Amino acid sequence: LTAKADMIKFVKPVCYGILRKVGIYFRGGCADLAHVKIYHWERQIFPTNVDGDYAYDDHTVEFEEYYPILETPYNLTIWGWNDDDTFKHIISFMFLILHPETVGRPELRPTTEEELTDLLGEYEIAGG
Repeated sequence: LTAKADMIKFVKPVCYGILRKVGIYFRGGCADLAHVKIYHWERQIFPTNVDGDYAYDDHTVEFEEYYPILETPYNLTIWGWNDDDTFKHIISFMFLILHPETVGRPELRPTTEEELTDLLGEYEIAGG
């Protein structure tokens, strides 16, 4: 049993770049009793609701993200606690971080009339 007031802190060194994907893997048996939050510096970043945490049983939380980690220290901090007074639980994490140059910037270009017709079907511009 680790009370929420006595959360365990784990500092995970990561590399410079853009956090693009997060995976949190709760094994069977956690029974929603093992809880985690992810911080960058002193700010909770996941889940984004500051009063929230992740707690599941035999479930994978996986999502895409765009979160820059461009200044030292390059660390993510995982805070966790376990409401189970009988068993310890293991939660695994995956962070995909790409160098900013490999992520690139989205290409912005005007939509052509043909693309607009394909998207909307036949249309008429009001006042035209």
